Amino acid sequence: MSLRFSKLLFAASLVLAPALLPLMAGTTQSASALDAINLAGRQRMLSQRIVKNYTQLGLGVLSEAAERQLRDSVARFDASQQQLQQQLASWPASQDELVRLAAEWQRLKPMLAQRPGRDSSRQVEQQAEAVLGASHVLTLSLQEQSGTDSGRWVNLAGRTRMLSQRLAKYALLQKLGVDGAVQRDATEQARTELGGALDSLQRAPVNSPAIRRQLELAKQQWQFLENALNQSQGDVAHIATTSERLVEVMDEVTRLYSAGPK
Repeated sequence: MSLRFSKLLFAASLVLAPALLPLMAGTTQSASALDAINLAGRQRMLSQRIVKNYTQLGLGVLSEAAERQLRDSVARFDASQQQLQQQLASWPASQDELVRLAAEWQRLKPMLAQRPGRDSSRQVEQQAEAVLGASHVLTLSLQEQSGTDSGRWVNLAGRTRMLSQRLAKYALLQKLGVDGAVQRDATEQARTELGGALDSLQRAPVNSPAIRRQLELAKQQWQFLENALNQSQGDVAHIATTSERLVEVMDEVTRLYSAGPK
C-alpha cells in the first residue's frame, strides 16, 4: 500500500470520526442501550469489510472504490469506538470488553499500511478475526444488559450485516490465494447462518412496515450475492458490489430495530 494511502487513512480517521458521532442528548436509557448494541455490532461488520476492501486492493479489482471504502471503514470504526467509550462510561460491566476491543483494533490498524498481497492479507485477516471476536463478546454483553427483547433483534440484524461482508471477504481471499479448510468451513457456516437469520428476522413480532420492506429488499440482495458467490469463475467485482448493497440494506434494518418499537 502506498505511503499516500496510509496518510489518507490517518487523515480520514481524524477528519471523519468526529463528524460521524451523533448527538446522544435526550435519548432514553432503553434507546441508548439498543444504539450501543448496534454500534458494537457494527464493529463486527467493519472488521470483515476492512479485510474485504484490503484484499480487493490486492486483487486490483475496482481499486478506487475499495480504497474509498477502506478509508470509510477505518474512520467509522474509530468514530464508533469513541462513541462507545462515551456511551458506556456508566456501564462498568462492559469496560473489560471495550478495552479488549480497543486493544485488538490498535493491533490491526497499522497492518493496513502494508502493501496488499497474499501474505499481508492473511495477516490482516487473522488480526481482524481477533477484532471480530472482541466486538462480538461486547455486543452479546450489551444485549444481555439491555434486558429487552428488542436487543435480540438489533444483535441478530447486526450479525446478518456482518455475515454479508464475511462471505465476500472469504471469496476474495480465495481469489488471492489465501484459502484453507477452516475458511471453507467458515464460508459454508456463514451462508447457512445468513439465510437462517433473514428468515428469523422476517418472523420477528416487532417488525414495523418499514422493517418488513427493508427485509424484503435484503432477501433480494442476498439472492444476488449468493448467485455471485456460486459463479464458477467467482466474479470478484460482482461479489464486491453486491455485498456492499446487502450491507447497506442490513445497516438500515439494524438502525430501524435500534430505534425501538414505534
